[in-house]
Amino acid sequence: MRLPGQSKSLVVAVHDGLAWRAYALKRGHGEWTCVDRAEEASRAGRGLPKTILDFIAQSRAKRLRVLLSGDVHALLAELPEDASDEELQTALAYEAQGEAGLEAAGHRLAAARAHLYEMGGDRKALLAASFEIERLNRFVADAESEGVAFEGAGSLELAILAAHAHRAPNRRLLIVRERTSFYAVPANDPQPFMTATIPLGLDAASDPTARERAERARERLSVHDAVPMTVVLPGEVEQLQGRIAPYIGSCADVEYLALPELEEAALRGTAGGRVGGVEDACPWIGLPPRPRDPHRHGTVLLFIILAFSLVWVGWRRQTLHHDLCRAQANLKAWETLESARKKAAGESEALRKRQTAIVTKKEMLAGRRCLPHGLLPLLETLAQHMPAYSCLGSVKQREGGGFEIVGLTRWQDGLTQLDAALREMGRREGLRREFGGLETIEGQYAQRFRYTVVPE
Repeated sequence: MRLPGQSKSLVVAVHDGLAWRAYALKRGHGEWTCVDRAEEASRAGRGLPKTILDFIAQSRAKRLRVLLSGDVHALLAELPEDASDEELQTALAYEAQGEAGLEAAGHRLAAARAHLYEMGGDRKALLAASFEIERLNRFVADAESEGVAFEGAGSLELAILAAHAHRAPNRRLLIVRERTSFYAVPANDPQPFMTATIPLGLDAASDPTARERAERARERLSVHDAVPMTVVLPGEVEQLQGRIAPYIGSCADVEYLALPELEEAALRGTAGGRVGGVEDACPWIGLPPRPRDPHRHGTVLLFIILAFSLVWVGWRRQTLHHDLCRAQANLKAWETLESARKKAAGESEALRKRQTAIVTKKEMLAGRRCLPHGLLPLLETLAQHMPAYSCLGSVKQREGGGFEIVGLTRWQDGLTQLDAALREMGRREGLRREFGGLETIEGQYAQRFRYTVVPE
């Protein structure tokens, strides 16, 4: 039965340990119908991959549920009939902690009464799958990123078991996974209804250790050889049947099915189940409800305090307004004085800099050596010995002493006389000339030459 306000469109994402599959479902005439499907191979099951998220966005569904593969635990507990969902959840969590060793804190349990599968289960027995709250929060974040509401998670094994029980309740069920398998046996005389996780997986064909475990699983399966069995494989039956068949036992009636084939039928029957509780064959569980506000009953007192606070704030505001006016007048007077002070400080600093510059120039002019050592002889040499078809570009003083000379020439051979003159001048003045090379200037019939004259 559809809950009021519940959207008729739904996406169910399924992870079987090897791949993600997403189904877009629509409800009409009391039945769910699959209208679209997407798949991506991925072993990572803690978050939805981008392909699945894009599919959810394209489906325009407003609700998301997730089916995850994992171990199913059998519990035996007497639950009160009138308990709320959260009270049931608390009781189940601590029951699972005592019987199966699952941590009560940080997990949510999706559980169903065993008799709902109509395979001879006890009314007091429950089948439960555990989901970490942190993992559910990740799905909530993924769903919100696409504008979808995450409703809850369920067990893929229990969904397949529900579909199998509806289809063939008198047959055993073996859901093969990568390293282990989910095994269910219907009740018969004297065998009670039983579910278990057995050490048989697809890795038995390649891993010697897994093969040894599979041989032990074969002995366990052989105990029920008289009961027909349905084997569900997570992929193409023709490719995987040969890897699993040697460990099935000697059962005469074995049916092999591909998980995706049975999966869609399972979703059509269980997709719209209620989230919470233990009365659905495919149980769904969501995040715990947000804690209630502990101050809920103090609302009246809060409003009284708020009213007195508003009166006091009004009176205080008026007082502060007068104080503010006086402070603003004082601030304006202070800003005027501060502006005058800054202006005077600026003028004083300008005069101080000007005085310093004048003193520096006076000291330089009063000194016996106003110009750097070697500058005048260098300029005389350049003026007297600059080759024909050449010109001086620049003479720059170097930081460590000496000068850098740059010029242009259209007569390279004429630089010989300049080089000799600079060498002679350097010998007289205690300087050493160094030739910096020639550089061709693109687009001109000239070359740039460079000399450096440095102290010996």
